Amino acid sequence: MRKFTIVIFFSVFSITLFAGPGDFSDKEKAIIYTNSLKILQYYESFINEIGVNVVNDIEKAQSNAEGLIELFINRQVLVYNDLDPSHRLSKFYEAETYSANLILWYPDGVIIELGFENAKVGNIMQHEDNVYSLDILLNKKID
Repeated sequence: MRKFTIVIFFSVFSITLFAGPGDFSDKEKAIIYTNSLKILQYYESFINEIGVNVVNDIEKAQSNAEGLIELFINRQVLVYNDLDPSHRLSKFYEAETYSANLILWYPDGVIIELGFENAKVGNIMQHEDNVYSLDILLNKKID
């Protein structure tokens, strides 16, 4: 398999808080950032489980794909298409399509590694009442 590194923006974090935008204390921001990185670790784990199970147990891989989708606020959240770096089909996919494509496009398995050590986190943004997100910029290596 070939290896390549790409940069992704990851905006999947939603949280319900009683504070308005910009009303987060430094402690609350630290908690949000820490929890966001945990979500990314789950993201990495789900994809790697899909990559291992797609070879031996397709039903388990599909179950893992469902777990990946559940990390997002809904199934239609757009995810950067890092599976096809040439973007021949689309630059972004809905989370549901992205997880299905992992199984279809990598039948021999896939392993990813996220570069947490150099992650850059953006500001917390409010989208609706009690729905917040933030952008995290990091390297992603796909084998």
